[in-house]
Amino acid sequence: MPTRREPVAIHVYDGAPDDLALSFDGRWAVCSNHQRNTLLWETHRTAAQPVECEGTSGRHAPAFNEGGRRLAVPAERQLSLRAIGPRRPTRLALLPVCASALAWRPVDGDILATAGSDHAVRLWRTGAQGGRSEYTSLAAGHLTTPATSLAWTGQQLLAVAEQGGRVTLLSINPETTHAS
Repeated sequence: MPTRREPVAIHVYDGAPDDLALSFDGRWAVCSNHQRNTLLWETHRTAAQPVECEGTSGRHAPAFNEGGRRLAVPAERQLSLRAIGPRRPTRLALLPVCASALAWRPVDGDILATAGSDHAVRLWRTGAQGGRSEYTSLAAGHLTTPATSLAWTGQQLLAVAEQGGRVTLLSINPETTHAS
């Protein structure tokens, strides 16, 4: 029989949530809502109000990297990358991609996979060497319908779920993750 548990914290905000993500260490929570806002807060600070991540659409799920220090937030025609610091999120870059699915590569917290309505899966090296992010297109034309979700299995296998009811497994060669 289940045991009743009291909540550790309760955070109140306006709007019904669409998606919720927690950082790997549980320190940060982020959600998008029906009003197309993306809200971020520290989970252990029960009195803290959420911080709105400007320039986001709130239509698709945001995602933390494994270390919890980077956050990818989809917007209408771009993807906002943010660094999570001690006070507020700081925008690192805007990537020119409309992404409906995101997945950070495990262990390597600088590699982000994105997919969207253009039937393409892309890898982004977000570690901004030289001040800008770079990407390598992986599977343009291989998907038959837009992607709805992505999931890594280890560092070399990426699963892509499509709207048309198909799951595609992509083998990611470690050399393709290095920007050329």
